[in-house]
Amino acid sequence: FAFKGAEASDTTHSTYVSWDCRGFKCMQVRGEVTFPRDMLVPDNDDGTIRTGYSLRNLTIKGNASASDCVLVRRATDITLYNVYIHSCTAANVAGLAFDRVFSVWGFNLTLQNNSLGMRTVLGVGAYFQNAAFVGGRIFQNSSSGIEMSGQGMSFIGIDLEGQPVGISISSQTGAFLSRGLTIIGNYFEANTTMAMDIGTVGSTIGATIQSNNILMNTGTPTNVIRFTGREFSIMNNAIDGANLPATNRIRLENALRGFIANNSNTALGNYQNGTGNGQIMAMIDGRIVDLFANASGGSNLRGQLTVSGAATTATLTFTQAEPDTNYYLALTPVTSGGAPATGSNRIVAVTKLVGSFTITVEVAPGAGTSVVFDWHLLR
Repeated sequence: FAFKGAEASDTTHSTYVSWDCRGFKCMQVRGEVTFPRDMLVPDNDDGTIRTGYSLRNLTIKGNASASDCVLVRRATDITLYNVYIHSCTAANVAGLAFDRVFSVWGFNLTLQNNSLGMRTVLGVGAYFQNAAFVGGRIFQNSSSGIEMSGQGMSFIGIDLEGQPVGISISSQTGAFLSRGLTIIGNYFEANTTMAMDIGTVGSTIGATIQSNNILMNTGTPTNVIRFTGREFSIMNNAIDGANLPATNRIRLENALRGFIANNSNTALGNYQNGTGNGQIMAMIDGRIVDLFANASGGSNLRGQLTVSGAATTATLTFTQAEPDTNYYLALTPVTSGGAPATGSNRIVAVTKLVGSFTITVEVAPGAGTSVVFDWHLLR
């Protein structure tokens, strides 16, 4: 409660006590009472609780203080339209933060030059549910563009540029899972560590990462997409750039029941399985490949090599190096030229390297003759 006094002789709208020679005459008390939001909430005309809040056509400039620029807390039905938030530069401070919020519609947000562009605040009782962000730019933030945890989140058609990580999705350990994640049709450029870092162990359930345009042209990215979770699809993403990592472009860790298909510049060797993966199907160059648990995807699948003349060996050089030598080879003689010597179709040794393998046969085929072998690489 705050009392209101008077700065002049007019006491009409102030607190005062009046008396004369006969004693007390009268008094007036004026003031303001402020109640916390969890005690009183706004009412609509019909007596129902007002739930819709809107921020429209705003530009908000932060500073180096240690607080989020805009914090939306304990709210329902939030609309953010044409909002520009920038220059919240203190460590781990976001331009836009959410704490215990349900139902958000964000359209054409611009978050620039903050420590974090947008994040959720995790803690006891934390939740963030049913949020959709469409369009706008989230760029040049020093840590991450988006660092969120929640259920029913969608990010569609956003331009994410020039930060270490474009989108990072995690969860509150052991409590708050990220369910129902959609990342579709966004544009990622110049994110120096990776475009997307999705999930923590046991967290993300039901994720669709589809039709994003990803250009890795600066920094030394470790992955393009790193994913941990289950029931997911990573499909039709256009991946390109001069700074693509040689391997691990799409990295799966503790991933289960997923499908990966038609992502450009991600040949089989560019999928790298960490530990704890299983039941993952990948379609690469029109081929369906089962990536088994605890195995690395191979970069090469099949081909032929020929032993000829006086040689007892033949070497096949891969078009793309394997990640390691822990692969298996199945070799079968399929045809011959001339009348090769008996035993020239029997392989006695195989030497495996990451960039090639060499076979040794029992005897040389002989002058003017040859033996052709089909080979398949398995992991």
